[in-house]
Amino acid sequence: MATRWHTLDGRHLDRAECRAVGGAGVWLCGTCEDAAHHYMRSKGADGREAVEELFARLERLLDGPARRYTKEGRN
Repeated sequence: MATRWHTLDGRHLDRAECRAVGGAGVWLCGTCEDAAHHYMRSKGADGREAVEELFARLERLLDGPARRYTKEGRN
């Protein structure tokens, strides 16, 4: 799985520009990078706010109630 640099400084909607900007940032997988940039476009957020929301959503998902799984036999 490839990771991509996501800068936290400023609002860089272009992904290539976002990866090239120096400063503070985080490494994200492609799916998370897509989600962060979608959030930035839809909410007018900067890079830091997008990553904080992404991590908060992930934390809520992991801390939520356990999913009920059923085991079915193979035929």
